[in-house]
Amino acid sequence: MKKGTKRAIPKRKSRSIQNSKANIPNGVAVNKKARSALRKAYDCDDTGERVELIRSAVAIDENFIEAWNQLGCHETDVLKAEAVFSHAIAIGEVKYASGNGEWSDQEYCSYSAAMTNLAKVREIQHRFEECIELLELIVQKGMPDAPHALNSLLMLYLQTRRYDKAKAQLDEYGDEEGDGDAIVDYSRLLIALNTGASEEECYGLFELAMFTMPEVADYLVGNRDLPNSVSMDSYEEIAASVAFMLQSAWRATDRPTLWLRSALATFEKDSESEDDDLSDLDLDELIEDALGEEQEEVVWRLESVMYEKKIAYFVMESESDSLIYFWLGRGEPGPETAYRVFLLAICEPMEGESKRPIRLESSEEGLIRDMKMELSALEIEFEWSDYTGKELLLQTAKQMDNAIHVDEFEDEEQLTELLQELPLDSDVEFVVAIKQIPTFIEFEGTNVRPYFGVVLDSSNDSIRTQSLSPKGFEKQHIQKLLGNACLNPMVGDPMRPQSIQFSDPDIALSVKDWLQEIGISTTIGNQYDDTIDRLIQMLIDSAKQSGLPSVTEIDGVDDAMLEEFYETAREYFLVEPWTVVPGANLLEVQPDESKDLMLYCVVLGQMGEVMGLSLFSSLDDFNRASGAGQDNEEDVEPVTAISLLFNEDSEIHPSDLNLIENGGIPIAGAFAYPTIVAAVEGEVQACNREQLMHIMKATRILIEYFSKRPFKLKSELDKPRTVEWSYGNETKQAVVTFRNVFG
Repeated sequence: MKKGTKRAIPKRKSRSIQNSKANIPNGVAVNKKARSALRKAYDCDDTGERVELIRSAVAIDENFIEAWNQLGCHETDVLKAEAVFSHAIAIGEVKYASGNGEWSDQEYCSYSAAMTNLAKVREIQHRFEECIELLELIVQKGMPDAPHALNSLLMLYLQTRRYDKAKAQLDEYGDEEGDGDAIVDYSRLLIALNTGASEEECYGLFELAMFTMPEVADYLVGNRDLPNSVSMDSYEEIAASVAFMLQSAWRATDRPTLWLRSALATFEKDSESEDDDLSDLDLDELIEDALGEEQEEVVWRLESVMYEKKIAYFVMESESDSLIYFWLGRGEPGPETAYRVFLLAICEPMEGESKRPIRLESSEEGLIRDMKMELSALEIEFEWSDYTGKELLLQTAKQMDNAIHVDEFEDEEQLTELLQELPLDSDVEFVVAIKQIPTFIEFEGTNVRPYFGVVLDSSNDSIRTQSLSPKGFEKQHIQKLLGNACLNPMVGDPMRPQSIQFSDPDIALSVKDWLQEIGISTTIGNQYDDTIDRLIQMLIDSAKQSGLPSVTEIDGVDDAMLEEFYETAREYFLVEPWTVVPGANLLEVQPDESKDLMLYCVVLGQMGEVMGLSLFSSLDDFNRASGAGQDNEEDVEPVTAISLLFNEDSEIHPSDLNLIENGGIPIAGAFAYPTIVAAVEGEVQACNREQLMHIMKATRILIEYFSKRPFKLKSELDKPRTVEWSYGNETKQAVVTFRNVFG
C-alpha cells in the first residue's frame, strides 16, 4: 500500500454511525424564518453581523438547537459559552425524551455537536471528569459526533494518564487490510512508556510506529515544525495532523519525548560507529590495584544510559544513589568498557577513599551475564536488581556532558567572545524562566525554597539548560545560564538565537544591553508559561522522593474525619487563594479567642507551582525554613512544615486514590487530588492525627477568610481580620493577619 493511502484518524468499526442504535425521530420542527436567518449568518463575512443574525434566529425559534450551538461557538467568554451549549443540550433532551418530538437528522446532529462543544469547554476549564463523561455518552449512544468524540476521548485519556481506559479504546480500533494506524501505534507506544513496560517492548512498538509513519516522530521531538493548518491532501500533511493531535498527550510527561529522542538517534545511527573504549589502560594493573583495596560491606550499582550516539556509565552507592564514578563515551554498551569503568570506580573514585564493594547490582541482565566471571575473581557478587531511575541518569549524563565549568570563562568579556563566535540562527527564539520551588527542601544542609532557572527552545519545547540556586538568580547567574544554553545545550546544537523571551521584565532588563552587544534581541511574553511550568515540574518531580504518604493510613483517623478533610480540601481548592495572594506572603491564623495556638500559613500555587498550603507552628520555624534570620544556633529543634498539596491522581498514594474513586469522595478536578505531608528538615514524612487537625483548622478558617470578602493586598496588609468559622457543633471566632514578610 502506498504511503498516501494510510489512514490518519482511527475509526472504530463496532460503533460507526451506520450501526448506531440511537432513535432519531423524523420531522422538522424548526421555524422556516429562523432557518433562513441562520443560512444568512453562514454566508456573512462580518463577525458582528453574523452573530446578530444568529441571535435573530434564536429569537424567532427559541428551540432552534443549531442556532444556539452556533451562538455558543461565537461566544468568547468560556462561562457564557458553557451556558449556551448547556441550553442547547437541554432543548435536545426535552425533544429526545418525548419520543415524538419532531426531530430531523440535522437537528440531531446539532444536538450531538452541542454536547461535543460543551465537552471541549469543560476540557478548557480543566473539568476533565465532566468532559470525559460527556464524550463517553456520545460514544456510547453512537451519536453523529461519535468518531470525533472517540479521538477527543482517547487524547484526553492519554493527557490525564488514564492509560487503562486509553488502552481499552485502542483495543477496539480495527486496522484496514492490516495497515497500521499512526495515531494508534504512537498512542500504544506512549502508554507502554508510561506504564513501566520493558525497553524491548517499547522499542518494538516504536519500530511499528516508525514503519507506519516515521515523520510523526520528527514532529513530536521538534525536528520539524507543525504547520498552522493542514488540508489532509498529502502524506506529509496527514503526518502533521496526527502529530498535532498527539502533541499535548505526549507532553503530559517528560519520558516519551526524552525516550523518543534517544530511540530516534539509535534508530538512525551509523552502524559502523566505533565504541570509545578504555583499552589503553593496563587491565592487569587495574585488577591488581582493585584487589589491593580493602573490601567493605557496601553494595554498588552499575547502570548505563544512551543518547545521541553516546553511552554513559554510572557507578553509584546502591541505597543512596550517590555517584562514585562516571564515564562518557560513544557507541554501544559493552562488558569490556563496563568492567574497566567499574575497576576505575574502585581505584580512582570521584570522591572519598578507594574501596572494594561486597556486591554489585545492575538492571541490565546481559551485563551481569558477561561480567560475572571477572567479578568472581575480585570476590564480588553480581546480581540483577530492578531500577527506575534511568531518566534521572539520562538528565545527569547530559548535564555532565554539556555543563560549562566556572573556569571556562573568567568574566563577562570572555563569555561574550565565546558567544559571538557561535552562528546566529535568525529563526530561533529561546525562552528564559526563573521559578521558585513551591515546597521547602533541603539544599546544601539548609531548608530553603530554591529557584529553578531554565532555558527553553520555543521551536520544540526542549530544555537547553537548567540550574538550581538557593537564593535566586542575579545577572551573572543569568549570563551563565544563557551561556550553557548557547554553548553546550542539553539538547540541540550550539547556537546563538535571534531573540530571547523573558516572562520577568526585571530579569530581561538586567541582561538586555549585554545581549544586544552579541546581537540578540529581548522580548517580554508569557505565552510559554504553561509549557515552562510543566517542564519545571517534571524536573522537580524527577528529583523528589517517589511516592507521597497516605492520608487514609494515619493512625486514629476515622471515616468521618477523612470525609471532612476531603471536603475541606475541595472547598479550599475552589476558593483558589493562590490567584489573589502573592508568593511572598505569610498568613498568621489564631484559631480562637484563647490565643493558645497561632498557626503560620503560606499559600502555595502562584505562577503555576504546586497548589496547596504549608503550615508552621512558630514564626521561628517559618524563618528558619525560608532561610530568613538564620543564626546557626546549635541544638535547635528540627523544622516541621505541614503541607496540603494538590496533585494528579497518578501522584497520590494508592489507598487514598482507592477511597476517593470507590468511596464517592468529591474532588475539585483532575489535578486536585489532595494529600497532606509533613516535611521535617526537607524529608517528607507521614502526618499524625494532630497535624491533620491543625491543617484542617487553618484551611477551614482561610476558606472563610478568602470567600467572605474580596482580597485586596493593600487593604489587608498587617490588618487583623475576625473570621467566624465552625468547628464541630461550635462556632468560633478566629483572627487572620496577612503579612508580606519578604517586602
